[in-house]
Amino acid sequence: MVYKTSDGITFTTVSGAPLGKYWTQFQQRVYCAGVEADSDVLHWSSIGDLTNWSMVAPSDSNSLTIDRFSGGTIQNIEEINDRVVIFKRRKIKRWDENYLRTVMSSHGLQAPYSLAEMEGMAFTLDSEGIRLYDGNYPKKISLKIEDLVQGISYSATNIPRICGEVLNDKYYLSVGDITDENGNTISNAMIVYDYVKNLWWLYSLSHHMTAIMRFLSYDGIERIYCVLIS
Repeated sequence: MVYKTSDGITFTTVSGAPLGKYWTQFQQRVYCAGVEADSDVLHWSSIGDLTNWSMVAPSDSNSLTIDRFSGGTIQNIEEINDRVVIFKRRKIKRWDENYLRTVMSSHGLQAPYSLAEMEGMAFTLDSEGIRLYDGNYPKKISLKIEDLVQGISYSATNIPRICGEVLNDKYYLSVGDITDENGNTISNAMIVYDYVKNLWWLYSLSHHMTAIMRFLSYDGIERIYCVLIS
């Protein structure tokens, strides 16, 4: 596995770059986490040069060790309200390039790819519910659909397939099969939350959506693109 950059035409391999799973951009730097060899370390590039990763060992100046005993391993990262927010398994931390602080009353993130950002806010899923983090503290917003959330499988196989994205003030969350409180199964479930109207919808898709992203098309319209498996 290698890290490459592209100008839209050609791809160039970047030597020395961390091979992480989670990426975000903040203050003219690219941040990376989830490197297999040092899963509790936050790395970042040189300022203004995302190809320069010459100082990314855990002991170097462009890396920060996030204590694994304080909330578990890093699950994802995102730039929110001028901070790099670090979502751990049981806690949220934020980094402003000077100080690392713990977000009080935070519950962490159990499904890494459920994270989706919208206008300085982040939606996440953990085993207790769907939360909305506004940069101050995370608020549980899924009380109305508690039975559905409790019916989501948090198995090692399903967790990496849970994915979320935001489009037009709506949070789309694909969670796989749901078993509700009456024992009924909703196949390939998609939970949709309308942030403006505070309303929920539940859809059963013909295929399981395992990856999702928002993309601005050539016609100027934002759309959701996804990967489906039978």
